[in-house]
Amino acid sequence: MGLGRSWPVWLLFAGLLLGCQPGAESSRAGSPVDFEHFVNWQLLGDRQIIFRSSADGDWDIYFADGFGDELRRAIADRHHNRYADPSPDGSRVLYSSSADGGDFDLFVVGIDGSGPIQLTANDLEDYSPVFSPDGRRIVFERDVDFFQLFELDLDSGRVRQLTDVPWHNYAPDWSPDGHELAYFANPEGDFDIYVIRTEHAPGQDPERVVDTFAFAQFPDFDPSGKRIAFEAFESGDWDLFTFDRESGEIRRVTRGGGDDRDPDYSPDGQQI
Repeated sequence: MGLGRSWPVWLLFAGLLLGCQPGAESSRAGSPVDFEHFVNWQLLGDRQIIFRSSADGDWDIYFADGFGDELRRAIADRHHNRYADPSPDGSRVLYSSSADGGDFDLFVVGIDGSGPIQLTANDLEDYSPVFSPDGRRIVFERDVDFFQLFELDLDSGRVRQLTDVPWHNYAPDWSPDGHELAYFANPEGDFDIYVIRTEHAPGQDPERVVDTFAFAQFPDFDPSGKRIAFEAFESGDWDLFTFDRESGEIRRVTRGGGDDRDPDYSPDGQQI
């Protein structure tokens, strides 16, 4: 989701050793940071990771030096800021914020935290925005009775609804060529993985690619677009799996020993 990730697994846990004083722009290692469940991180340039944390009492977006102990809050306000996604060129960060009246709208800000721009303004909830591979469009979830997928053209400001169904649709991820989206949805009560064309119009049937688990969630395309990684609940915990789009094979990547969630492919597609 967003740019490729090739960092060692220990980086997922490194944040627990980083300190941050509430309201501070930058900090060094000290008291632990409370991440509250998920640590969402992404590669930025050569050295940085990006993630969300509730270190100062509300959800904010942070940058960390992957090879050091620097921690910097990207957006310095008292609102909830979540679901960060960096632009393909690494110059901007897209995110969802409650800054405009309590509901979540979409914003974009410079990588240094400068020049925030509000992209949506409504009384609905807009979540999980992600840049297209060319950086010209974004896709996101909007709560219109059910969570549906929408596309925003950043040049024209035009918003286009991609799904219109009586169930929820979550966590879209762009294919590398920008022609498809993978996401998870629950038309039959459990969650399965689906793929639609970005040219998709409401009323067309998406392709259900994974339906063998009670809960299959958070898909991520590999760099070739031929495989999709995802998390699934089986045998009492969450593990990672891959789906081969050509053969239809589902392969288990992790097994037992705790919950493994929210997979991301490395840039070469050889690691998750």
